[in-house]
Amino acid sequence: MMSLSRPRTRVLFRVLDAMRVNPERPDGVSDCFEIGLVEWADQCKIPSAVPGNVRRALQGPHDELIKRGYLRNVVVTGRGRLQKLRYEFNPDFTPMDPVLAQRFRRHGVTDGVARQLVAEFARATLNAHIDRFEALVASGLLVIKKTPAAALVHLIRHPDQYPVTPVCDTWGTLAGRAVPQKLTEATLEPSEALHRESSPPRRPSRPQMRSSSA
Repeated sequence: MMSLSRPRTRVLFRVLDAMRVNPERPDGVSDCFEIGLVEWADQCKIPSAVPGNVRRALQGPHDELIKRGYLRNVVVTGRGRLQKLRYEFNPDFTPMDPVLAQRFRRHGVTDGVARQLVAEFARATLNAHIDRFEALVASGLLVIKKTPAAALVHLIRHPDQYPVTPVCDTWGTLAGRAVPQKLTEATLEPSEALHRESSPPRRPSRPQMRSSSA
């Protein structure tokens, strides 16, 4: 996560990154975000709800996120418990989809590396590569030699070096092979295959003899 030095800065960064994403339009993000100071203290796991204490606790994280280029500015308005925070994000900073970020973290990919990948590849492409990686590992076609993070990043950057994604056959069994161009008996519907096995073979019909007139 950008090598952030403070645990509270990392918490603030994660919460802000999630808040700025519109759940109805995951590909779109907000340029600013506003919230009450006291409410924000609870979101950021700050034990004190006293406005002065909350502002002091957030000052360091705010300064670090501005220095790192994530935030452009933080504006405080109002007085007492009615104070509000307005976060203005740097438009040049690539935001992270929280769902995609969680998928990367599950395999040990750091937020910094994940953010670089988000800047290079479309969200749908990354999700498809992660799906493929998980399927290959589950099928045993991909054996991880170093770390899951290194293997996943390598697959994303070099997809042509990896086997075809496993597919499920008719019976729901994971078959680590590509779909054949020509259908075989195994690809028939169960009811059709059963009908073929239970139906008796047809006897060849005898040719009809034509009688000749005397």
